[in-house]
Amino acid sequence: MKIDYSQYFEVKPDEPARSLYAVTITANGKLNINGKLMEKLKDEPQNILLSKDLKSIIISAHEGSMKLPKSGSLKITTIARKFAEHKIKLPVRYAIKWEKENELWMGILDQNVMPKSTRKKRNLKIEDVIV
Repeated sequence: MKIDYSQYFEVKPDEPARSLYAVTITANGKLNINGKLMEKLKDEPQNILLSKDLKSIIISAHEGSMKLPKSGSLKITTIARKFAEHKIKLPVRYAIKWEKENELWMGILDQNVMPKSTRKKRNLKIEDVIV
């Protein structure tokens, strides 16, 4: 049997919905840099800048800047207040990409609300706990 390949199209998986590199900011003011991005940032001191409207973030290697902890997490208590002032609900996520021209990492606020846990909380009664 002869196959006419022009009558077919190639099936490919979707691109990942989420960026490989990301920064999240939680409701309690914790800034988390994901592991993949931390690998790229290495051990160089980094400068982290948020735009005044909080819609973008810049991470750049800068001498004299802060050294990031290996965990990639920073507690910044005042940051939650800034988001509240701009009426942006936390948690938020920034999809990060390398900007070759400027030699820095730049992130744009992901407008999709970060999903909260889909797991339902159970209301445990004392009878459920006692065996």
